[in-house]
Amino acid sequence: RDLLAHAEARDLRAGFPNKIGRTGTLHHYDGNIRVQIYPAASCNLPASASWGRVRTNVPMTFTHGKSGDRDIAATMNRGGPTLTFRASGGHVTIEAGETYFE
Repeated sequence: RDLLAHAEARDLRAGFPNKIGRTGTLHHYDGNIRVQIYPAASCNLPASASWGRVRTNVPMTFTHGKSGDRDIAATMNRGGPTLTFRASGGHVTIEAGETYFE
């Protein structure tokens, strides 16, 4: 099953493991999205922030935009399932990190 999460208050936080098997979408209507993703993960990452910025410290190849822009598209490692992050009223932060839910 694919991941789909929507939020309307406070910050939305999520973590993704080394092996990403399916697509995922995180959409926050009125706040920030903060994501931790394992640096060795392979995926495609479109992300946008209507009123903020998309920032990342994770190594990735940008196909559109760059860290600090409002809208980016990037590939991590070999590419793979698409993880979409959209903040309609805040920032998107994508950080390197390990998750303990593998």
